[in-house]
Amino acid sequence: HKSDDCPIALFGGLDYTIDNPTIQQERAGSIAYLNESLAEVEAISDIAEDNGVTVLKYWGHKGSETALRSLSGQRLSAIHFATHGFYYPESKNVQPHYKIRSMTTQSHG
Repeated sequence: HKSDDCPIALFGGLDYTIDNPTIQQERAGSIAYLNESLAEVEAISDIAEDNGVTVLKYWGHKGSETALRSLSGQRLSAIHFATHGFYYPESKNVQPHYKIRSMTTQSHG
């Protein structure tokens, strides 16, 4: 099943040295490259492509906030982040416009 022909987006092997004043001020020197994150994205990509799934890959300086925001409104079956987990909200009043689906199943009985 090809997830209704919707691609997946993979982010990993990201370059945290890009010129971003917010990151430089808030996290100066604390954001290190994640050694295995590119290999993780490549492994997922290989599996997906072997199963006929289109993959959008973002790594290095291409895995930017701008790249992520450019995916808004596109039909994707999944977005995977092999990265540090933080973000800067634009507004405290922003409501998410997405659904979170669980990948786990529950046993009944």
